[in-house]
Amino acid sequence: MTNRTNRLASSKIRWGLLKRRAKSVFMKGFVSRSTQVVVEREDDVCAQPIFLIGTHRSGTSLLRRVVDSHPNIACPPESLWLSHYTAILKDPDVFRGLAGLGFESRERALDGLARGARFFHENYRRAKGKPRWADKTPQYAFHLETLRILFDSAQFVFIVRYPPDVAFSLWQRRWSIGDYPGDEIERACLYVADSLERQLDFLESHPGICHRIAYDRLVRSPEETLRRLCGFLGEPWSEEMLHYDHQKHDVGVEDPVVRGLRGFAPSLDTWRAWSDADRERALACLGDVMARLGYDADSPYMAS
Repeated sequence: MTNRTNRLASSKIRWGLLKRRAKSVFMKGFVSRSTQVVVEREDDVCAQPIFLIGTHRSGTSLLRRVVDSHPNIACPPESLWLSHYTAILKDPDVFRGLAGLGFESRERALDGLARGARFFHENYRRAKGKPRWADKTPQYAFHLETLRILFDSAQFVFIVRYPPDVAFSLWQRRWSIGDYPGDEIERACLYVADSLERQLDFLESHPGICHRIAYDRLVRSPEETLRRLCGFLGEPWSEEMLHYDHQKHDVGVEDPVVRGLRGFAPSLDTWRAWSDADRERALACLGDVMARLGYDADSPYMAS
């Protein structure tokens, strides 16, 4: 691919991004912004919460809106605060302090911490009139064991997208996540590889509570993919998930571009806009995790 062709491809992608951003701004006034919470009741607690996990720019915001459209599941914008429980659970002084309050059993102490951790989600889903809550926060890919300990009945849904496309999208938006070395492309690729390796390790360690969705399959065959998801979650199939863009979703911390999304329009093979040299660098960094996921080096479609 020539440099001129590269520039044209990159310009087309950026123009598409600008149009989606403009649409998201225009649609602002038509989207629900907040939900009034209600008082927590200990006799009404979600028995099996759901965590939607994925690397940034993997389709997590799309999946969040789809799941939030199910009549039984409330999925708010990103929560962010649960990552701080990792430090709490690793600090022995926390449990020494709780023992001084009478919570000498680690099990009882964890139960108290878990009640606090779920407080806001429980109020949110109750205000929505739904029996279950879900959380979509990409940062939680680095705190999966913390979530499993706090929410021992939780189910985990992972969405994965062709890693070079993910890294390209991060680079295109100039998002710098984590403390990784190198230039912008290298940092994006290292973050994607690190996040995906952690997700795959957790998936392999806890297969019974995990379900994996390929982004390319979701956008090409949404009903088939989402029926399988409902089967894993133990929820009845709902046509409303296919029409997520007709539902009202609260606005909060997430990529604002998602507000302009309609349907399941695919965004695949965008990384081709990089130069040959940059594509080679990306593949050198991402090759191992791509093989673990089941992607061929030159195809955005999952092979296995």
